[in-house]
Amino acid sequence: MKKTLLIIVLSMFLGGNAYAKTTFIKCTKDSGYQRTFIFEINDRKKDIKLVDGIGVDEDKKTINGFSKNSIDLEYDGIITYNLDENNKMVPNKEQYISILISRMTGKMHYLMNERNNDKMVTMEKFTCKKAEPIF
Repeated sequence: MKKTLLIIVLSMFLGGNAYAKTTFIKCTKDSGYQRTFIFEINDRKKDIKLVDGIGVDEDKKTINGFSKNSIDLEYDGIITYNLDENNKMVPNKEQYISILISRMTGKMHYLMNERNNDKMVTMEKFTCKKAEPIF
């Protein structure tokens, strides 16, 4: 009876989030103006979450690939704004963000574009390093 109880308790402990491996990475733009993204990676759930850098809707995230070598994801429904001649905010067309992170080299490629548009809007390269929460 004690062995059965021990097995049940251990399986509940190891089967939950207490055993989940969560890693934070900080990706900084390689050149030009300073831009930083912070991601939370959960290898057990095969999930990645953007926690700082740009406001996105996690419900509009698609993970195209998640392996020990790389992570490929997209966010839809991104709205950017420009100022018109009267300095009023004018929304651009809805865009998407495509992010590819190499876990082997620490490099991240960031592409922002409009759907069904051959013209690339933004392509940036970042270097990522493991980060620890400050508190």
